[in-house]
Amino acid sequence: MDGLHPENAGRLLAGLPGLRPCTPLGIWKCSTAMAWRSRAPAAVVIGRSVLVAMPVALLLLERNSTVTICHSRTRDLAAVVREADIVIAAAGTPLLVKGDWIRPGAAVIDLGVNMVNGDSWVMWTSTRRWASRACSPRHAAASVR
Repeated sequence: MDGLHPENAGRLLAGLPGLRPCTPLGIWKCSTAMAWRSRAPAAVVIGRSVLVAMPVALLLLERNSTVTICHSRTRDLAAVVREADIVIAAAGTPLLVKGDWIRPGAAVIDLGVNMVNGDSWVMWTSTRRWASRACSPRHAAASVR
């Protein structure tokens, strides 16, 4: 059971209780631990996949975040990211998010699975010195347990 069945996706979209996809749920749990200082944090989800990006955006909306969904072709993506309290990178494009795009105090969650020079955590590595809190896919997975 992975929460990705069309019935579960429909229940999530409709705001009904049901099984939630594990990776988006882990991302949500990680983000709540890092950035829920305000009652309605601004979140930017970079990606448009139905497996991760869309469900995590819906989970964030369900918990009163203001969510902006972007992708690799979003006009002036850097300006959009700079406004976020939470940045979730799930675009599948290595090195898409630059460290100077992250405003001080923002939480960053990198779902990068791309290898660049043998390092699959490139975005996280490049942004962690700007972000006050950062979370990798491994942290997100561990938070579900």
